[in-house]
Amino acid sequence: MKHVTYGEKSLLMGDDAADTLLEYARLVADNSTADTVTVRSISPDGNTVEALFS
Repeated sequence: MKHVTYGEKSLLMGDDAADTLLEYARLVADNSTADTVTVRSISPDGNTVEALFS
């Protein structure tokens, strides 16, 4: 599990999901484009949530 902070939100997600999300963000930034990604993660209160990154 990895701890990911984005904006004011802090989430836990699987290692593969976190690594893939960061690599995808790098590729999107390198190409000066934008995208939205939804990832299942665990909120600070322990609930499973769908986190939207854009």
